[in-house]
Amino acid sequence: MARLYYITESVAEALVTRLTERMFPDAPAFQVRGPEGRNALLSAIAQPHWPYYRTLPEKAGALHYSLNKNHPFADGNKRFALTAMDVFLLMNDAVLVAGSGEAEAFALGVADGGIDREASIAFVRRRTFRLGWSAGQVSAAVQRLPDDEREAVLAELRSPTNRFRIVLPRDA
Repeated sequence: MARLYYITESVAEALVTRLTERMFPDAPAFQVRGPEGRNALLSAIAQPHWPYYRTLPEKAGALHYSLNKNHPFADGNKRFALTAMDVFLLMNDAVLVAGSGEAEAFALGVADGGIDREASIAFVRRRTFRLGWSAGQVSAAVQRLPDDEREAVLAELRSPTNRFRIVLPRDA
């Protein structure tokens, strides 16, 4: 496996600053819950380092799950968990292909206990696409998806406002 880049405490702090200033300036989100919250944050961002998680999608899923469930912030844990997972994947030349509705349902499912750690990791594993894949690799990954997910991914990839254009090879 190629060298991986991880979310560090300073990267997490930069994400909090960006989210607060640019995305949610009027929201009271992303206030760390004191020393307990900081420890919860550090514990969550350490999850991908564990040898139990061997692949990039497993590490990304563990990061999302832990940030979502550990509640390091008074508010904004689900938003931060999704953002940190997306940044972690991008730092490592990959993206999670899911529409905003699917991503929201995923984060809410983890938060309310409807999606456990293994199911969370399985979703991220199925939906992680590497940047630079050939058209054949993208097609093979899409074909391996369950029917309902395949349709959702294809719709997202074909959308005129597709934020996943970077996934599709020029010849696709």
